[in-house]
Amino acid sequence: MILHLPFLFGLPLRTLKFFAALLCLVAMLGQPAFASSIQRPIPPAAKWVEAEFIGSERVKVDDDVYVLAAGTQIRDQNNLIVPFSQVRGTYDVRVLLDINGQLHRIWLMTPEEVADAKAKAKAKKAWWHIF
Repeated sequence: MILHLPFLFGLPLRTLKFFAALLCLVAMLGQPAFASSIQRPIPPAAKWVEAEFIGSERVKVDDDVYVLAAGTQIRDQNNLIVPFSQVRGTYDVRVLLDINGQLHRIWLMTPEEVADAKAKAKAKKAWWHIF
């Protein structure tokens, strides 16, 4: 069975390959803009803190040292799970604690997410909140 498409009739194969390549290029260029607009699914109950990863599965938050719970997930800026041994230093993070007070989920925040959170906090402090 031969498929007959009237809009392709008479076009050389080279032209069809060009349009197929052009379509693929446009699709690839549009993907990063779409992917960056997707928000990560972080629960609203997760607290926003500055955390220092100090080794031996301990994290310092506001002068308190927390232990990681068994099965803790640490997600980096690309929302990939990373082992604790690869995370060192101080980060702006969002955390969830389990019922024992141990860190259960940790999300390392991107600079854009930090800027958005600061802008939302600043907008929340309106002039009528003074009273």
